Amino acid sequence: MAPCISILKRPEEFDPQYMHLDEEKAKQGRFNGIIASGIHTMALSFKLWIEHGMYGEDVIAGTEMNNIKFIKPVYPGDELHTIVKVIDKKTKKSETGILTVLLSTHNKEQKVFEGELSVLIKR
Repeated sequence: MAPCISILKRPEEFDPQYMHLDEEKAKQGRFNGIIASGIHTMALSFKLWIEHGMYGEDVIAGTEMNNIKFIKPVYPGDELHTIVKVIDKKTKKSETGILTVLLSTHNKEQKVFEGELSVLIKR
């Protein structure tokens, strides 16, 4: 299984909205407490894919993201794991290509995030 990670501890640096910072106000909101930013969840999904070590240092740069879905809220203390499925490969130049993966991130068995990510990769 891929590595797991808990949500980030300092959301005020990246997404300073009340549902990520103000515990009292967040308790009265739709999610009944503090939740992680969707952007944090997406970044953690990418981090977990890279930490899995499947491509090592072959990834050169991200090129595109599509069909991003924030499915369920992520709460402090949740531990996430990401499942990666290769959905497309294209040759770009003789030494590089574009790899597209579907990242599905789960909190236990419940899917919380899904998105397609394309990267420039060494071949």
